[in-house]
Order: sequence, then structure tokens, then C-alpha cells
Amino acid sequence: MKRENVFSLWTLIACLIIIGALVTTFYFAALYAFQGISQYLAPLSAEAQKLPKEASDLIAGLDTFIRQTRHFLIPSVFGLGAIAALILWSLIQFSGRRAIKQASVLPATGGKKEEPKKKQTGAETFSPPSPSPAIQMLSILQRQGRFIDFLQEDLGMYSDEQVGAAVRNVHQGCKEALSQHVELKPVLEHEEGAQITIQPGFDLHSIRLSGNVAGDPPFKGVLRHHGWRVVRVDLPRQVRDQEKDWVLMPAEVEV
Repeated sequence: MKRENVFSLWTLIACLIIIGALVTTFYFAALYAFQGISQYLAPLSAEAQKLPKEASDLIAGLDTFIRQTRHFLIPSVFGLGAIAALILWSLIQFSGRRAIKQASVLPATGGKKEEPKKKQTGAETFSPPSPSPAIQMLSILQRQGRFIDFLQEDLGMYSDEQVGAAVRNVHQGCKEALSQHVELKPVLEHEEGAQITIQPGFDLHSIRLSGNVAGDPPFKGVLRHHGWRVVRVDLPRQVRDQEKDWVLMPAEVEV
């Protein structure tokens, strides 16, 4: 069943229940009021001949009005209640269907309405991050440490001694390249394996807890890795045309 049909059915039932309860309450209240007035007028009607003509006519008119109204009380009250329920249901239908249609066109991620795109200029302009710095760093690591060659090599055909010798050369070249262009420092200035205390308000981006984490800080634990933080990045400037051709290292041809 479509959402519109389910919405219509449930709103109709809710309107009938609400209006029905109000109408029933009003009906019994009116019936109780008419009974009280009739009981009050009964002794006056018996002695109407002793009263002035205006008073006796008024009592007779009220008695006639009450008796006639009782006959039409049920159809009048419940008929008006049904009309009120239909009007209320129509108003809810109008506003509810609009809300359902708007919800059906929302994006699938998060269920949030997409904000209208604004034309932005200058510093407010947002663009996808450029991959050039990452390509440039890979090119430097390849040029000075043969990093890409080492990762792409199938090490299964070599012995542990041969792999160890290759790793030493790759490690030395990549370390020199990294120290030239990127400055790093530990996140926590402690020796690994040391007992440390994490105070309340720590940075979740800089410190990751593991093990039996329960309750609130402070936490006491063993430092398994001090982490790394980038302090400075100094990459050489590139020519604009190089960004269109992501060559990590040119092919070497001996002639």
C-alpha cells in the first residue's frame, strides 16, 4: 500500500475518534442540561395559570423548545460532528500529502533536504581537492627510494636475505626523501610501552583508545604507538601542465 493511502486511512480514523469523542461529550452535556431545565420548569408549568400571561407564555415556549430539540438532538449533533471530522480530515490530507511528496524527493543520504546551491566567488568557492600533492610525494619517493618499484615487485620469488637487502635501500632512500619535504613529530612525547594517563577532553582525532574502554576519563593505559603528526610540508612547485599528466617517474630507455 502506498504511503499516501496509509496516511489517508490513519488520519481518517484519528479524525473520527477525536471528533466522535468531542461530539459524544457535547451530546450528553446538552442532554443533562435539558433534563435539568425540564425539571426546573415542571413545577412552574403546573402553576402557570397563577402566573402572569407573559411568564406563562415564556415557560410554555421553553418547554416546547426543549421537547422539540430533544427529537433533533442526535441527528443534529452527530451530523455536525461528521461534517467537522471530514473538514479536519481534508485539511490534514492537504498538508500531509504535500509533506509526503517533499519527503519523497529528498536525497537518499541522511534524509536531509538538499540546500540550494549558491553561487560563490573568491574565497567562498569550493572545489574538489587536488591530487597533485599526493602524486608529487609518490614521485619523490619513487625517484629517491624506488618506493613504487618495491611495492609492485613480487617478493615471493626472492629469499629473505635478498628482500632484506632491498628493503634497506628502499628504507634509506624514502627516509631521506621524507625528511627533505615533510617534517614529522610524535603525537605523544613518551616512549612506547610507557604507562600514561589520558586526561578528560583529549582529542579523539589524535588519540585512539583500544582494549577495555569503559566509563569516563581519565584513562590509564600502555602507549602502544606514539603516533605521528605532520608539522611542515615543503613540496617543490609544479608547472601547471604537469597536473594534467600524472607521471610518477618517466620511463628510462637506454640507447
